[in-house]
Amino acid sequence: MEVGFTIEGLPLEEVISIGGTSINLGRYSAASVYALAIYDWLISTHDEYDLIWMTPQWTTIKFAYFICRYYTLLVFPVYLWAWLGDFSMEFCKKVVHPLYGFMPIFQLSSQAVMVIRTYAFTGRSTHVLVFLITCLVVYAAADVWLFGSRFVVPEELYIIFGESGCFANDQSVETQGLWKWSRAVDAGVVMLAAFVMDLFMMMIIVVHCIRTRSTQGSLGRFFLMQGIVVFISMSILNLWTGINYLSTSRQWNGTGLPMSLVLSNVLACRLILSLRRRVMPTESHELRLQSRLVREALQTSEED
Repeated sequence: MEVGFTIEGLPLEEVISIGGTSINLGRYSAASVYALAIYDWLISTHDEYDLIWMTPQWTTIKFAYFICRYYTLLVFPVYLWAWLGDFSMEFCKKVVHPLYGFMPIFQLSSQAVMVIRTYAFTGRSTHVLVFLITCLVVYAAADVWLFGSRFVVPEELYIIFGESGCFANDQSVETQGLWKWSRAVDAGVVMLAAFVMDLFMMMIIVVHCIRTRSTQGSLGRFFLMQGIVVFISMSILNLWTGINYLSTSRQWNGTGLPMSLVLSNVLACRLILSLRRRVMPTESHELRLQSRLVREALQTSEED
């Protein structure tokens, strides 16, 4: 997450107020999305056990599911500790690079899931796979470069508050000097690149449907409905985060990053479970389906 409030020409009291608001927004955002991830995991444990853990074979999508689900659940608390606590600038300078260096895994895991599903939906086209893998590799390189080398501790944060969470700024902002009004261009461009990649995958799916005039059966139609919703949701998250970084309203910078990191993985996990439930219905799902069929049959007989 990035928290910055380098605003030129404002009185110190207003700068402190804006800075405090920015820090609180970032902290509330991080805590709330992790609570949502925990909640989604708890309500999905039964389906996860039946549809993921009990399947003997290891597939690419199963491996991607575990990364999306458990990397978020097990690693994100480290970020909560760093962001919700108060630390000195010297300590944060030591931890900020490894802390942000592992951040790309959050984004790349959810993107990998969508690449796999898009590839499968298009009939495992080699051309589609090569294009999507190329996009993913380019995006991964940009993501690793951004979070691994371009995020630094904002000194003005500690000049004002003494101690704070270990937030980081895009280095393109920090090089402008303290208390300057500027955009986090590098971070904004990389986030928008994720948005563009989502658009590419949606376009591939739509073009495939138009060219084949088919959605490949009930599972294909189900993925088309569920997948497009996930694509749109992830696109909105990435677009919102990118716009915030490119905005000169520094108090909003980075507040959307926890949502982009965590919620994209939650959505990817839900899509995987939904598709597997469609292919391999669990016992509870079959019972609900049978109950619905019985109710419909009884209603039909009563009408007759």
